[in-house]
Amino acid sequence: MFNRQQLENLGIRIEETNGVSQSKFYMIYGDGRLAPTKKHDNLEVAKLEAIRLSKKHPSTKFYILASIKGYVVEMPEPTEIFITPSKSFKFDA
Repeated sequence: MFNRQQLENLGIRIEETNGVSQSKFYMIYGDGRLAPTKKHDNLEVAKLEAIRLSKKHPSTKFYILASIKGYVVEMPEPTEIFITPSKSFKFDA
């Protein structure tokens, strides 16, 4: 496991906002293909994967995408709604 200083020495910056943090990552996108799903923690690994994919799919352009910023919206907590029974409503249990 790396500490923050070791990661920064490798060019990896971690930003924290409201307790949320994420290391920089890379993804490979093939032009005209489905959205990327695999994250690569290292640029060299991402480069090797882009080369491998480009050899497997000639004439398709592959790009290395780098994360620069992210956002998250936390799921709100449900709010209970209290229902006041109507006087004309009869409830049979």
